[in-house]
Amino acid sequence: MTAAPDYFEDLGPACAAYRRLLGDDIAFRHWTDPGDLTGFGLVLPLLVWGYQRDCPRWFALLNQLEQQQIKIANPVSVLRWNSNKSYLLELEKAGIAIVPTLISAALTANDIAQAVQTFESDHLVVKPPISGGADGTYRLQNGDPLPESIAGKEMLIQPFQPAIAEEGEYSLFYFGGTFSHAILKRPAKGDFRVQEFLGGSESGADCPAGAQELAVQARQAAEQILGTETLLYARVDMLRDAEGRFRLMELELIEPSLFFEHAADGGAMFARAVEAQRCRANDKKTSKSVGLAGDGDEIHAIIGVEDEFGVKLDDDDAPNWHTAGDVFTSLRKVLPANEVDRPENWTRFARALCAETGVDPHSIGPKSPLLSETSFWRQIADLNAGLWIGILVAIVAVTLFAYLS
Repeated sequence: MTAAPDYFEDLGPACAAYRRLLGDDIAFRHWTDPGDLTGFGLVLPLLVWGYQRDCPRWFALLNQLEQQQIKIANPVSVLRWNSNKSYLLELEKAGIAIVPTLISAALTANDIAQAVQTFESDHLVVKPPISGGADGTYRLQNGDPLPESIAGKEMLIQPFQPAIAEEGEYSLFYFGGTFSHAILKRPAKGDFRVQEFLGGSESGADCPAGAQELAVQARQAAEQILGTETLLYARVDMLRDAEGRFRLMELELIEPSLFFEHAADGGAMFARAVEAQRCRANDKKTSKSVGLAGDGDEIHAIIGVEDEFGVKLDDDDAPNWHTAGDVFTSLRKVLPANEVDRPENWTRFARALCAETGVDPHSIGPKSPLLSETSFWRQIADLNAGLWIGILVAIVAVTLFAYLS
């Protein structure tokens, strides 16, 4: 899902990156009007930029996705929890070092003065609990007039961290629970906001000591709080405090920019994690059959796979082909080493395998049977089982009759 049509940032480069990684079959739907999503194997909310500008609509969408049991990653429960930055206080209770945070239900000048005393800092940062892209974020000093746009509103208050201007903010990226890459973001001179459209910049970075430890702890704490499986994607933003200790700024689990250009593999790990998630989502329901009849059409389907990849599958494997995953395993055995782990392989394979039957390639997974439930050979198998049961019953009846006679 993507931002609303009137959102000010250009989504073109991000859409191109996701198409490159996930293939041409992906569809982009505006989150404000996504239409029917029930037919998709997996929905990703990675480009719902600006959702914070229409919160009622956003939460209504989450409720709808939940009610319709749409397969979405990260899950709706995670998206709802992560929408409000008060989650930081939950993570703090779980033992995560966060940037110290207070919440004001209706911001007043007295709240600012109290925060100055609590944090022992004359410089504060205030932001809405539901925000993104630095919307509504201000740096204030004690005695500054409150901007009208935030006065009387629910706001988070934090002490300003000088490290943001001196060193910058680190972002660490995890896909399927595995570390991928890190970047260092810096604001423009005289600013404290690191967003690119505000003049900020980023560069690839090695992880300093302590950064990954905090990132893993924060991600796992969130998974434990929410009772969810390993998150498909997570961006962990952090910086150093005055003592040099890393503190969590945000845990981005909805629509983080993922900066694939700084990943050593260009984002291949992300693509593999998405494909694995899609397959798991399909396997949780009854796996749809590939739809082959077993009347020779399976030969054409295999030839289609071989033509798609320019290889010849091993005929000795054929007796073990019962599911789509069985054939895919044979395919991987004959692919060149530099092509085995390409993220688009499953999508290409499923499309070629289903071309003979017209079954939606997005609806099958590794456990999908090759033969249709109504195919002749499946019926024979069912019939044979019935015959054996009938024979067994007849034997028992004859034996009993002879005994009684």
